[in-house]
Amino acid sequence: MAIGLLLGVLCVVACNAIAPKLRVAAPLLLVVVGVLVSLQPVIDVPAIVVAERLGLGGVLPLLLFASAVSMPAANFRRNFSSIVGLSV
Repeated sequence: MAIGLLLGVLCVVACNAIAPKLRVAAPLLLVVVGVLVSLQPVIDVPAIVVAERLGLGGVLPLLLFASAVSMPAANFRRNFSSIVGLSV
C-alpha cells in the first residue's frame, strides 16, 4: 500500500514537472495518465474508498482556497454577474 501511495505521489510530481514543457495544464495531464492507468489490464489498481467527510471537510476547502488565491481580481470583476447568476 505504501509503495502504491509513493508511486502515486511521484506520478503527480512528474506530471506537474512535465506539463509546462508540453504546454498543457497539469490537471489535464493527470486525467490522461489516470485514464491510461485504469485501462491497463496488467496493472491491478485496488479500489479506494474515501469517506465523504474527508472530501468535503478536508480536501474541498483547500482546493477552493488555492483557486481563490490564484484567481486574478480583474477576471473576477469582469465575470461577477455570471458568477452570481450561477451561484443562485
